[in-house]
Parts: sequence; structure tokens; C-alpha cells
Amino acid sequence: MLAIKNAFIKQGAQATNSRQFIRYNLVEPCLVVRWGRTYQGMTRNISRGGIALDIIGMGSSAMDAELTLYLRDFAPVTATSRWAHKRTFGLQFTDGPTDNAGLLALLECLPPQE
Repeated sequence: MLAIKNAFIKQGAQATNSRQFIRYNLVEPCLVVRWGRTYQGMTRNISRGGIALDIIGMGSSAMDAELTLYLRDFAPVTATSRWAHKRTFGLQFTDGPTDNAGLLALLECLPPQE
């Protein structure tokens, strides 16, 4: 019965508890470092809590791994891998963007994801 009820939710509608932070589209190259090895990445979206990105060559077995993200010329951002599907990862920021002035300024100028 629950599946039928959810089928009638308008496209784009979200449950009030589905996300803690607003997501913003952000597609640009970045670097990710794990255990001293550097990987090329491409961001997908970002929020105050984390970022979704594609990481080339790392493999999807990096659950709960601590990573360092290099985005633009901002100070490095530490994050933990919370989910992965093939080469796409969801990273949760270890420190919030308020600790990174460049990242905070970026979030304040991006339009919300539709």
C-alpha cells in the first residue's frame, strides 16, 4: 500500500525529512586523496553537509573511508565516504563549510538544485 501512496507524489516533491541541507548543482573537476594516492574526480552536487562526486579509479569499496577533497583553490576539505554506487560517491564533510571560507562563499552564491 505504501508504494501506491508514494506513486502519487508530484515529481520534484520531497518529504520534509528527506534531506537536512539544500543541494546545489556543482559540476567541476576536483582531486581526492585517499591513503596518499590522488584520484581525479568530477563533482555532481554539494550541500553544507557534503558532496556527491564521481571518482575515477578508486573503486566503490571505500565506505567510511576518510578522504581529502581539493576543490578549486580552497583549503583542503576532509570528508568521509557514506555511500557509493560504481564510481559515484556521497561524502559527508568532517568539518562544516563554516571552517572553509572559500567553500562557504561558494555555497552562498549557488542557486538551489531543482
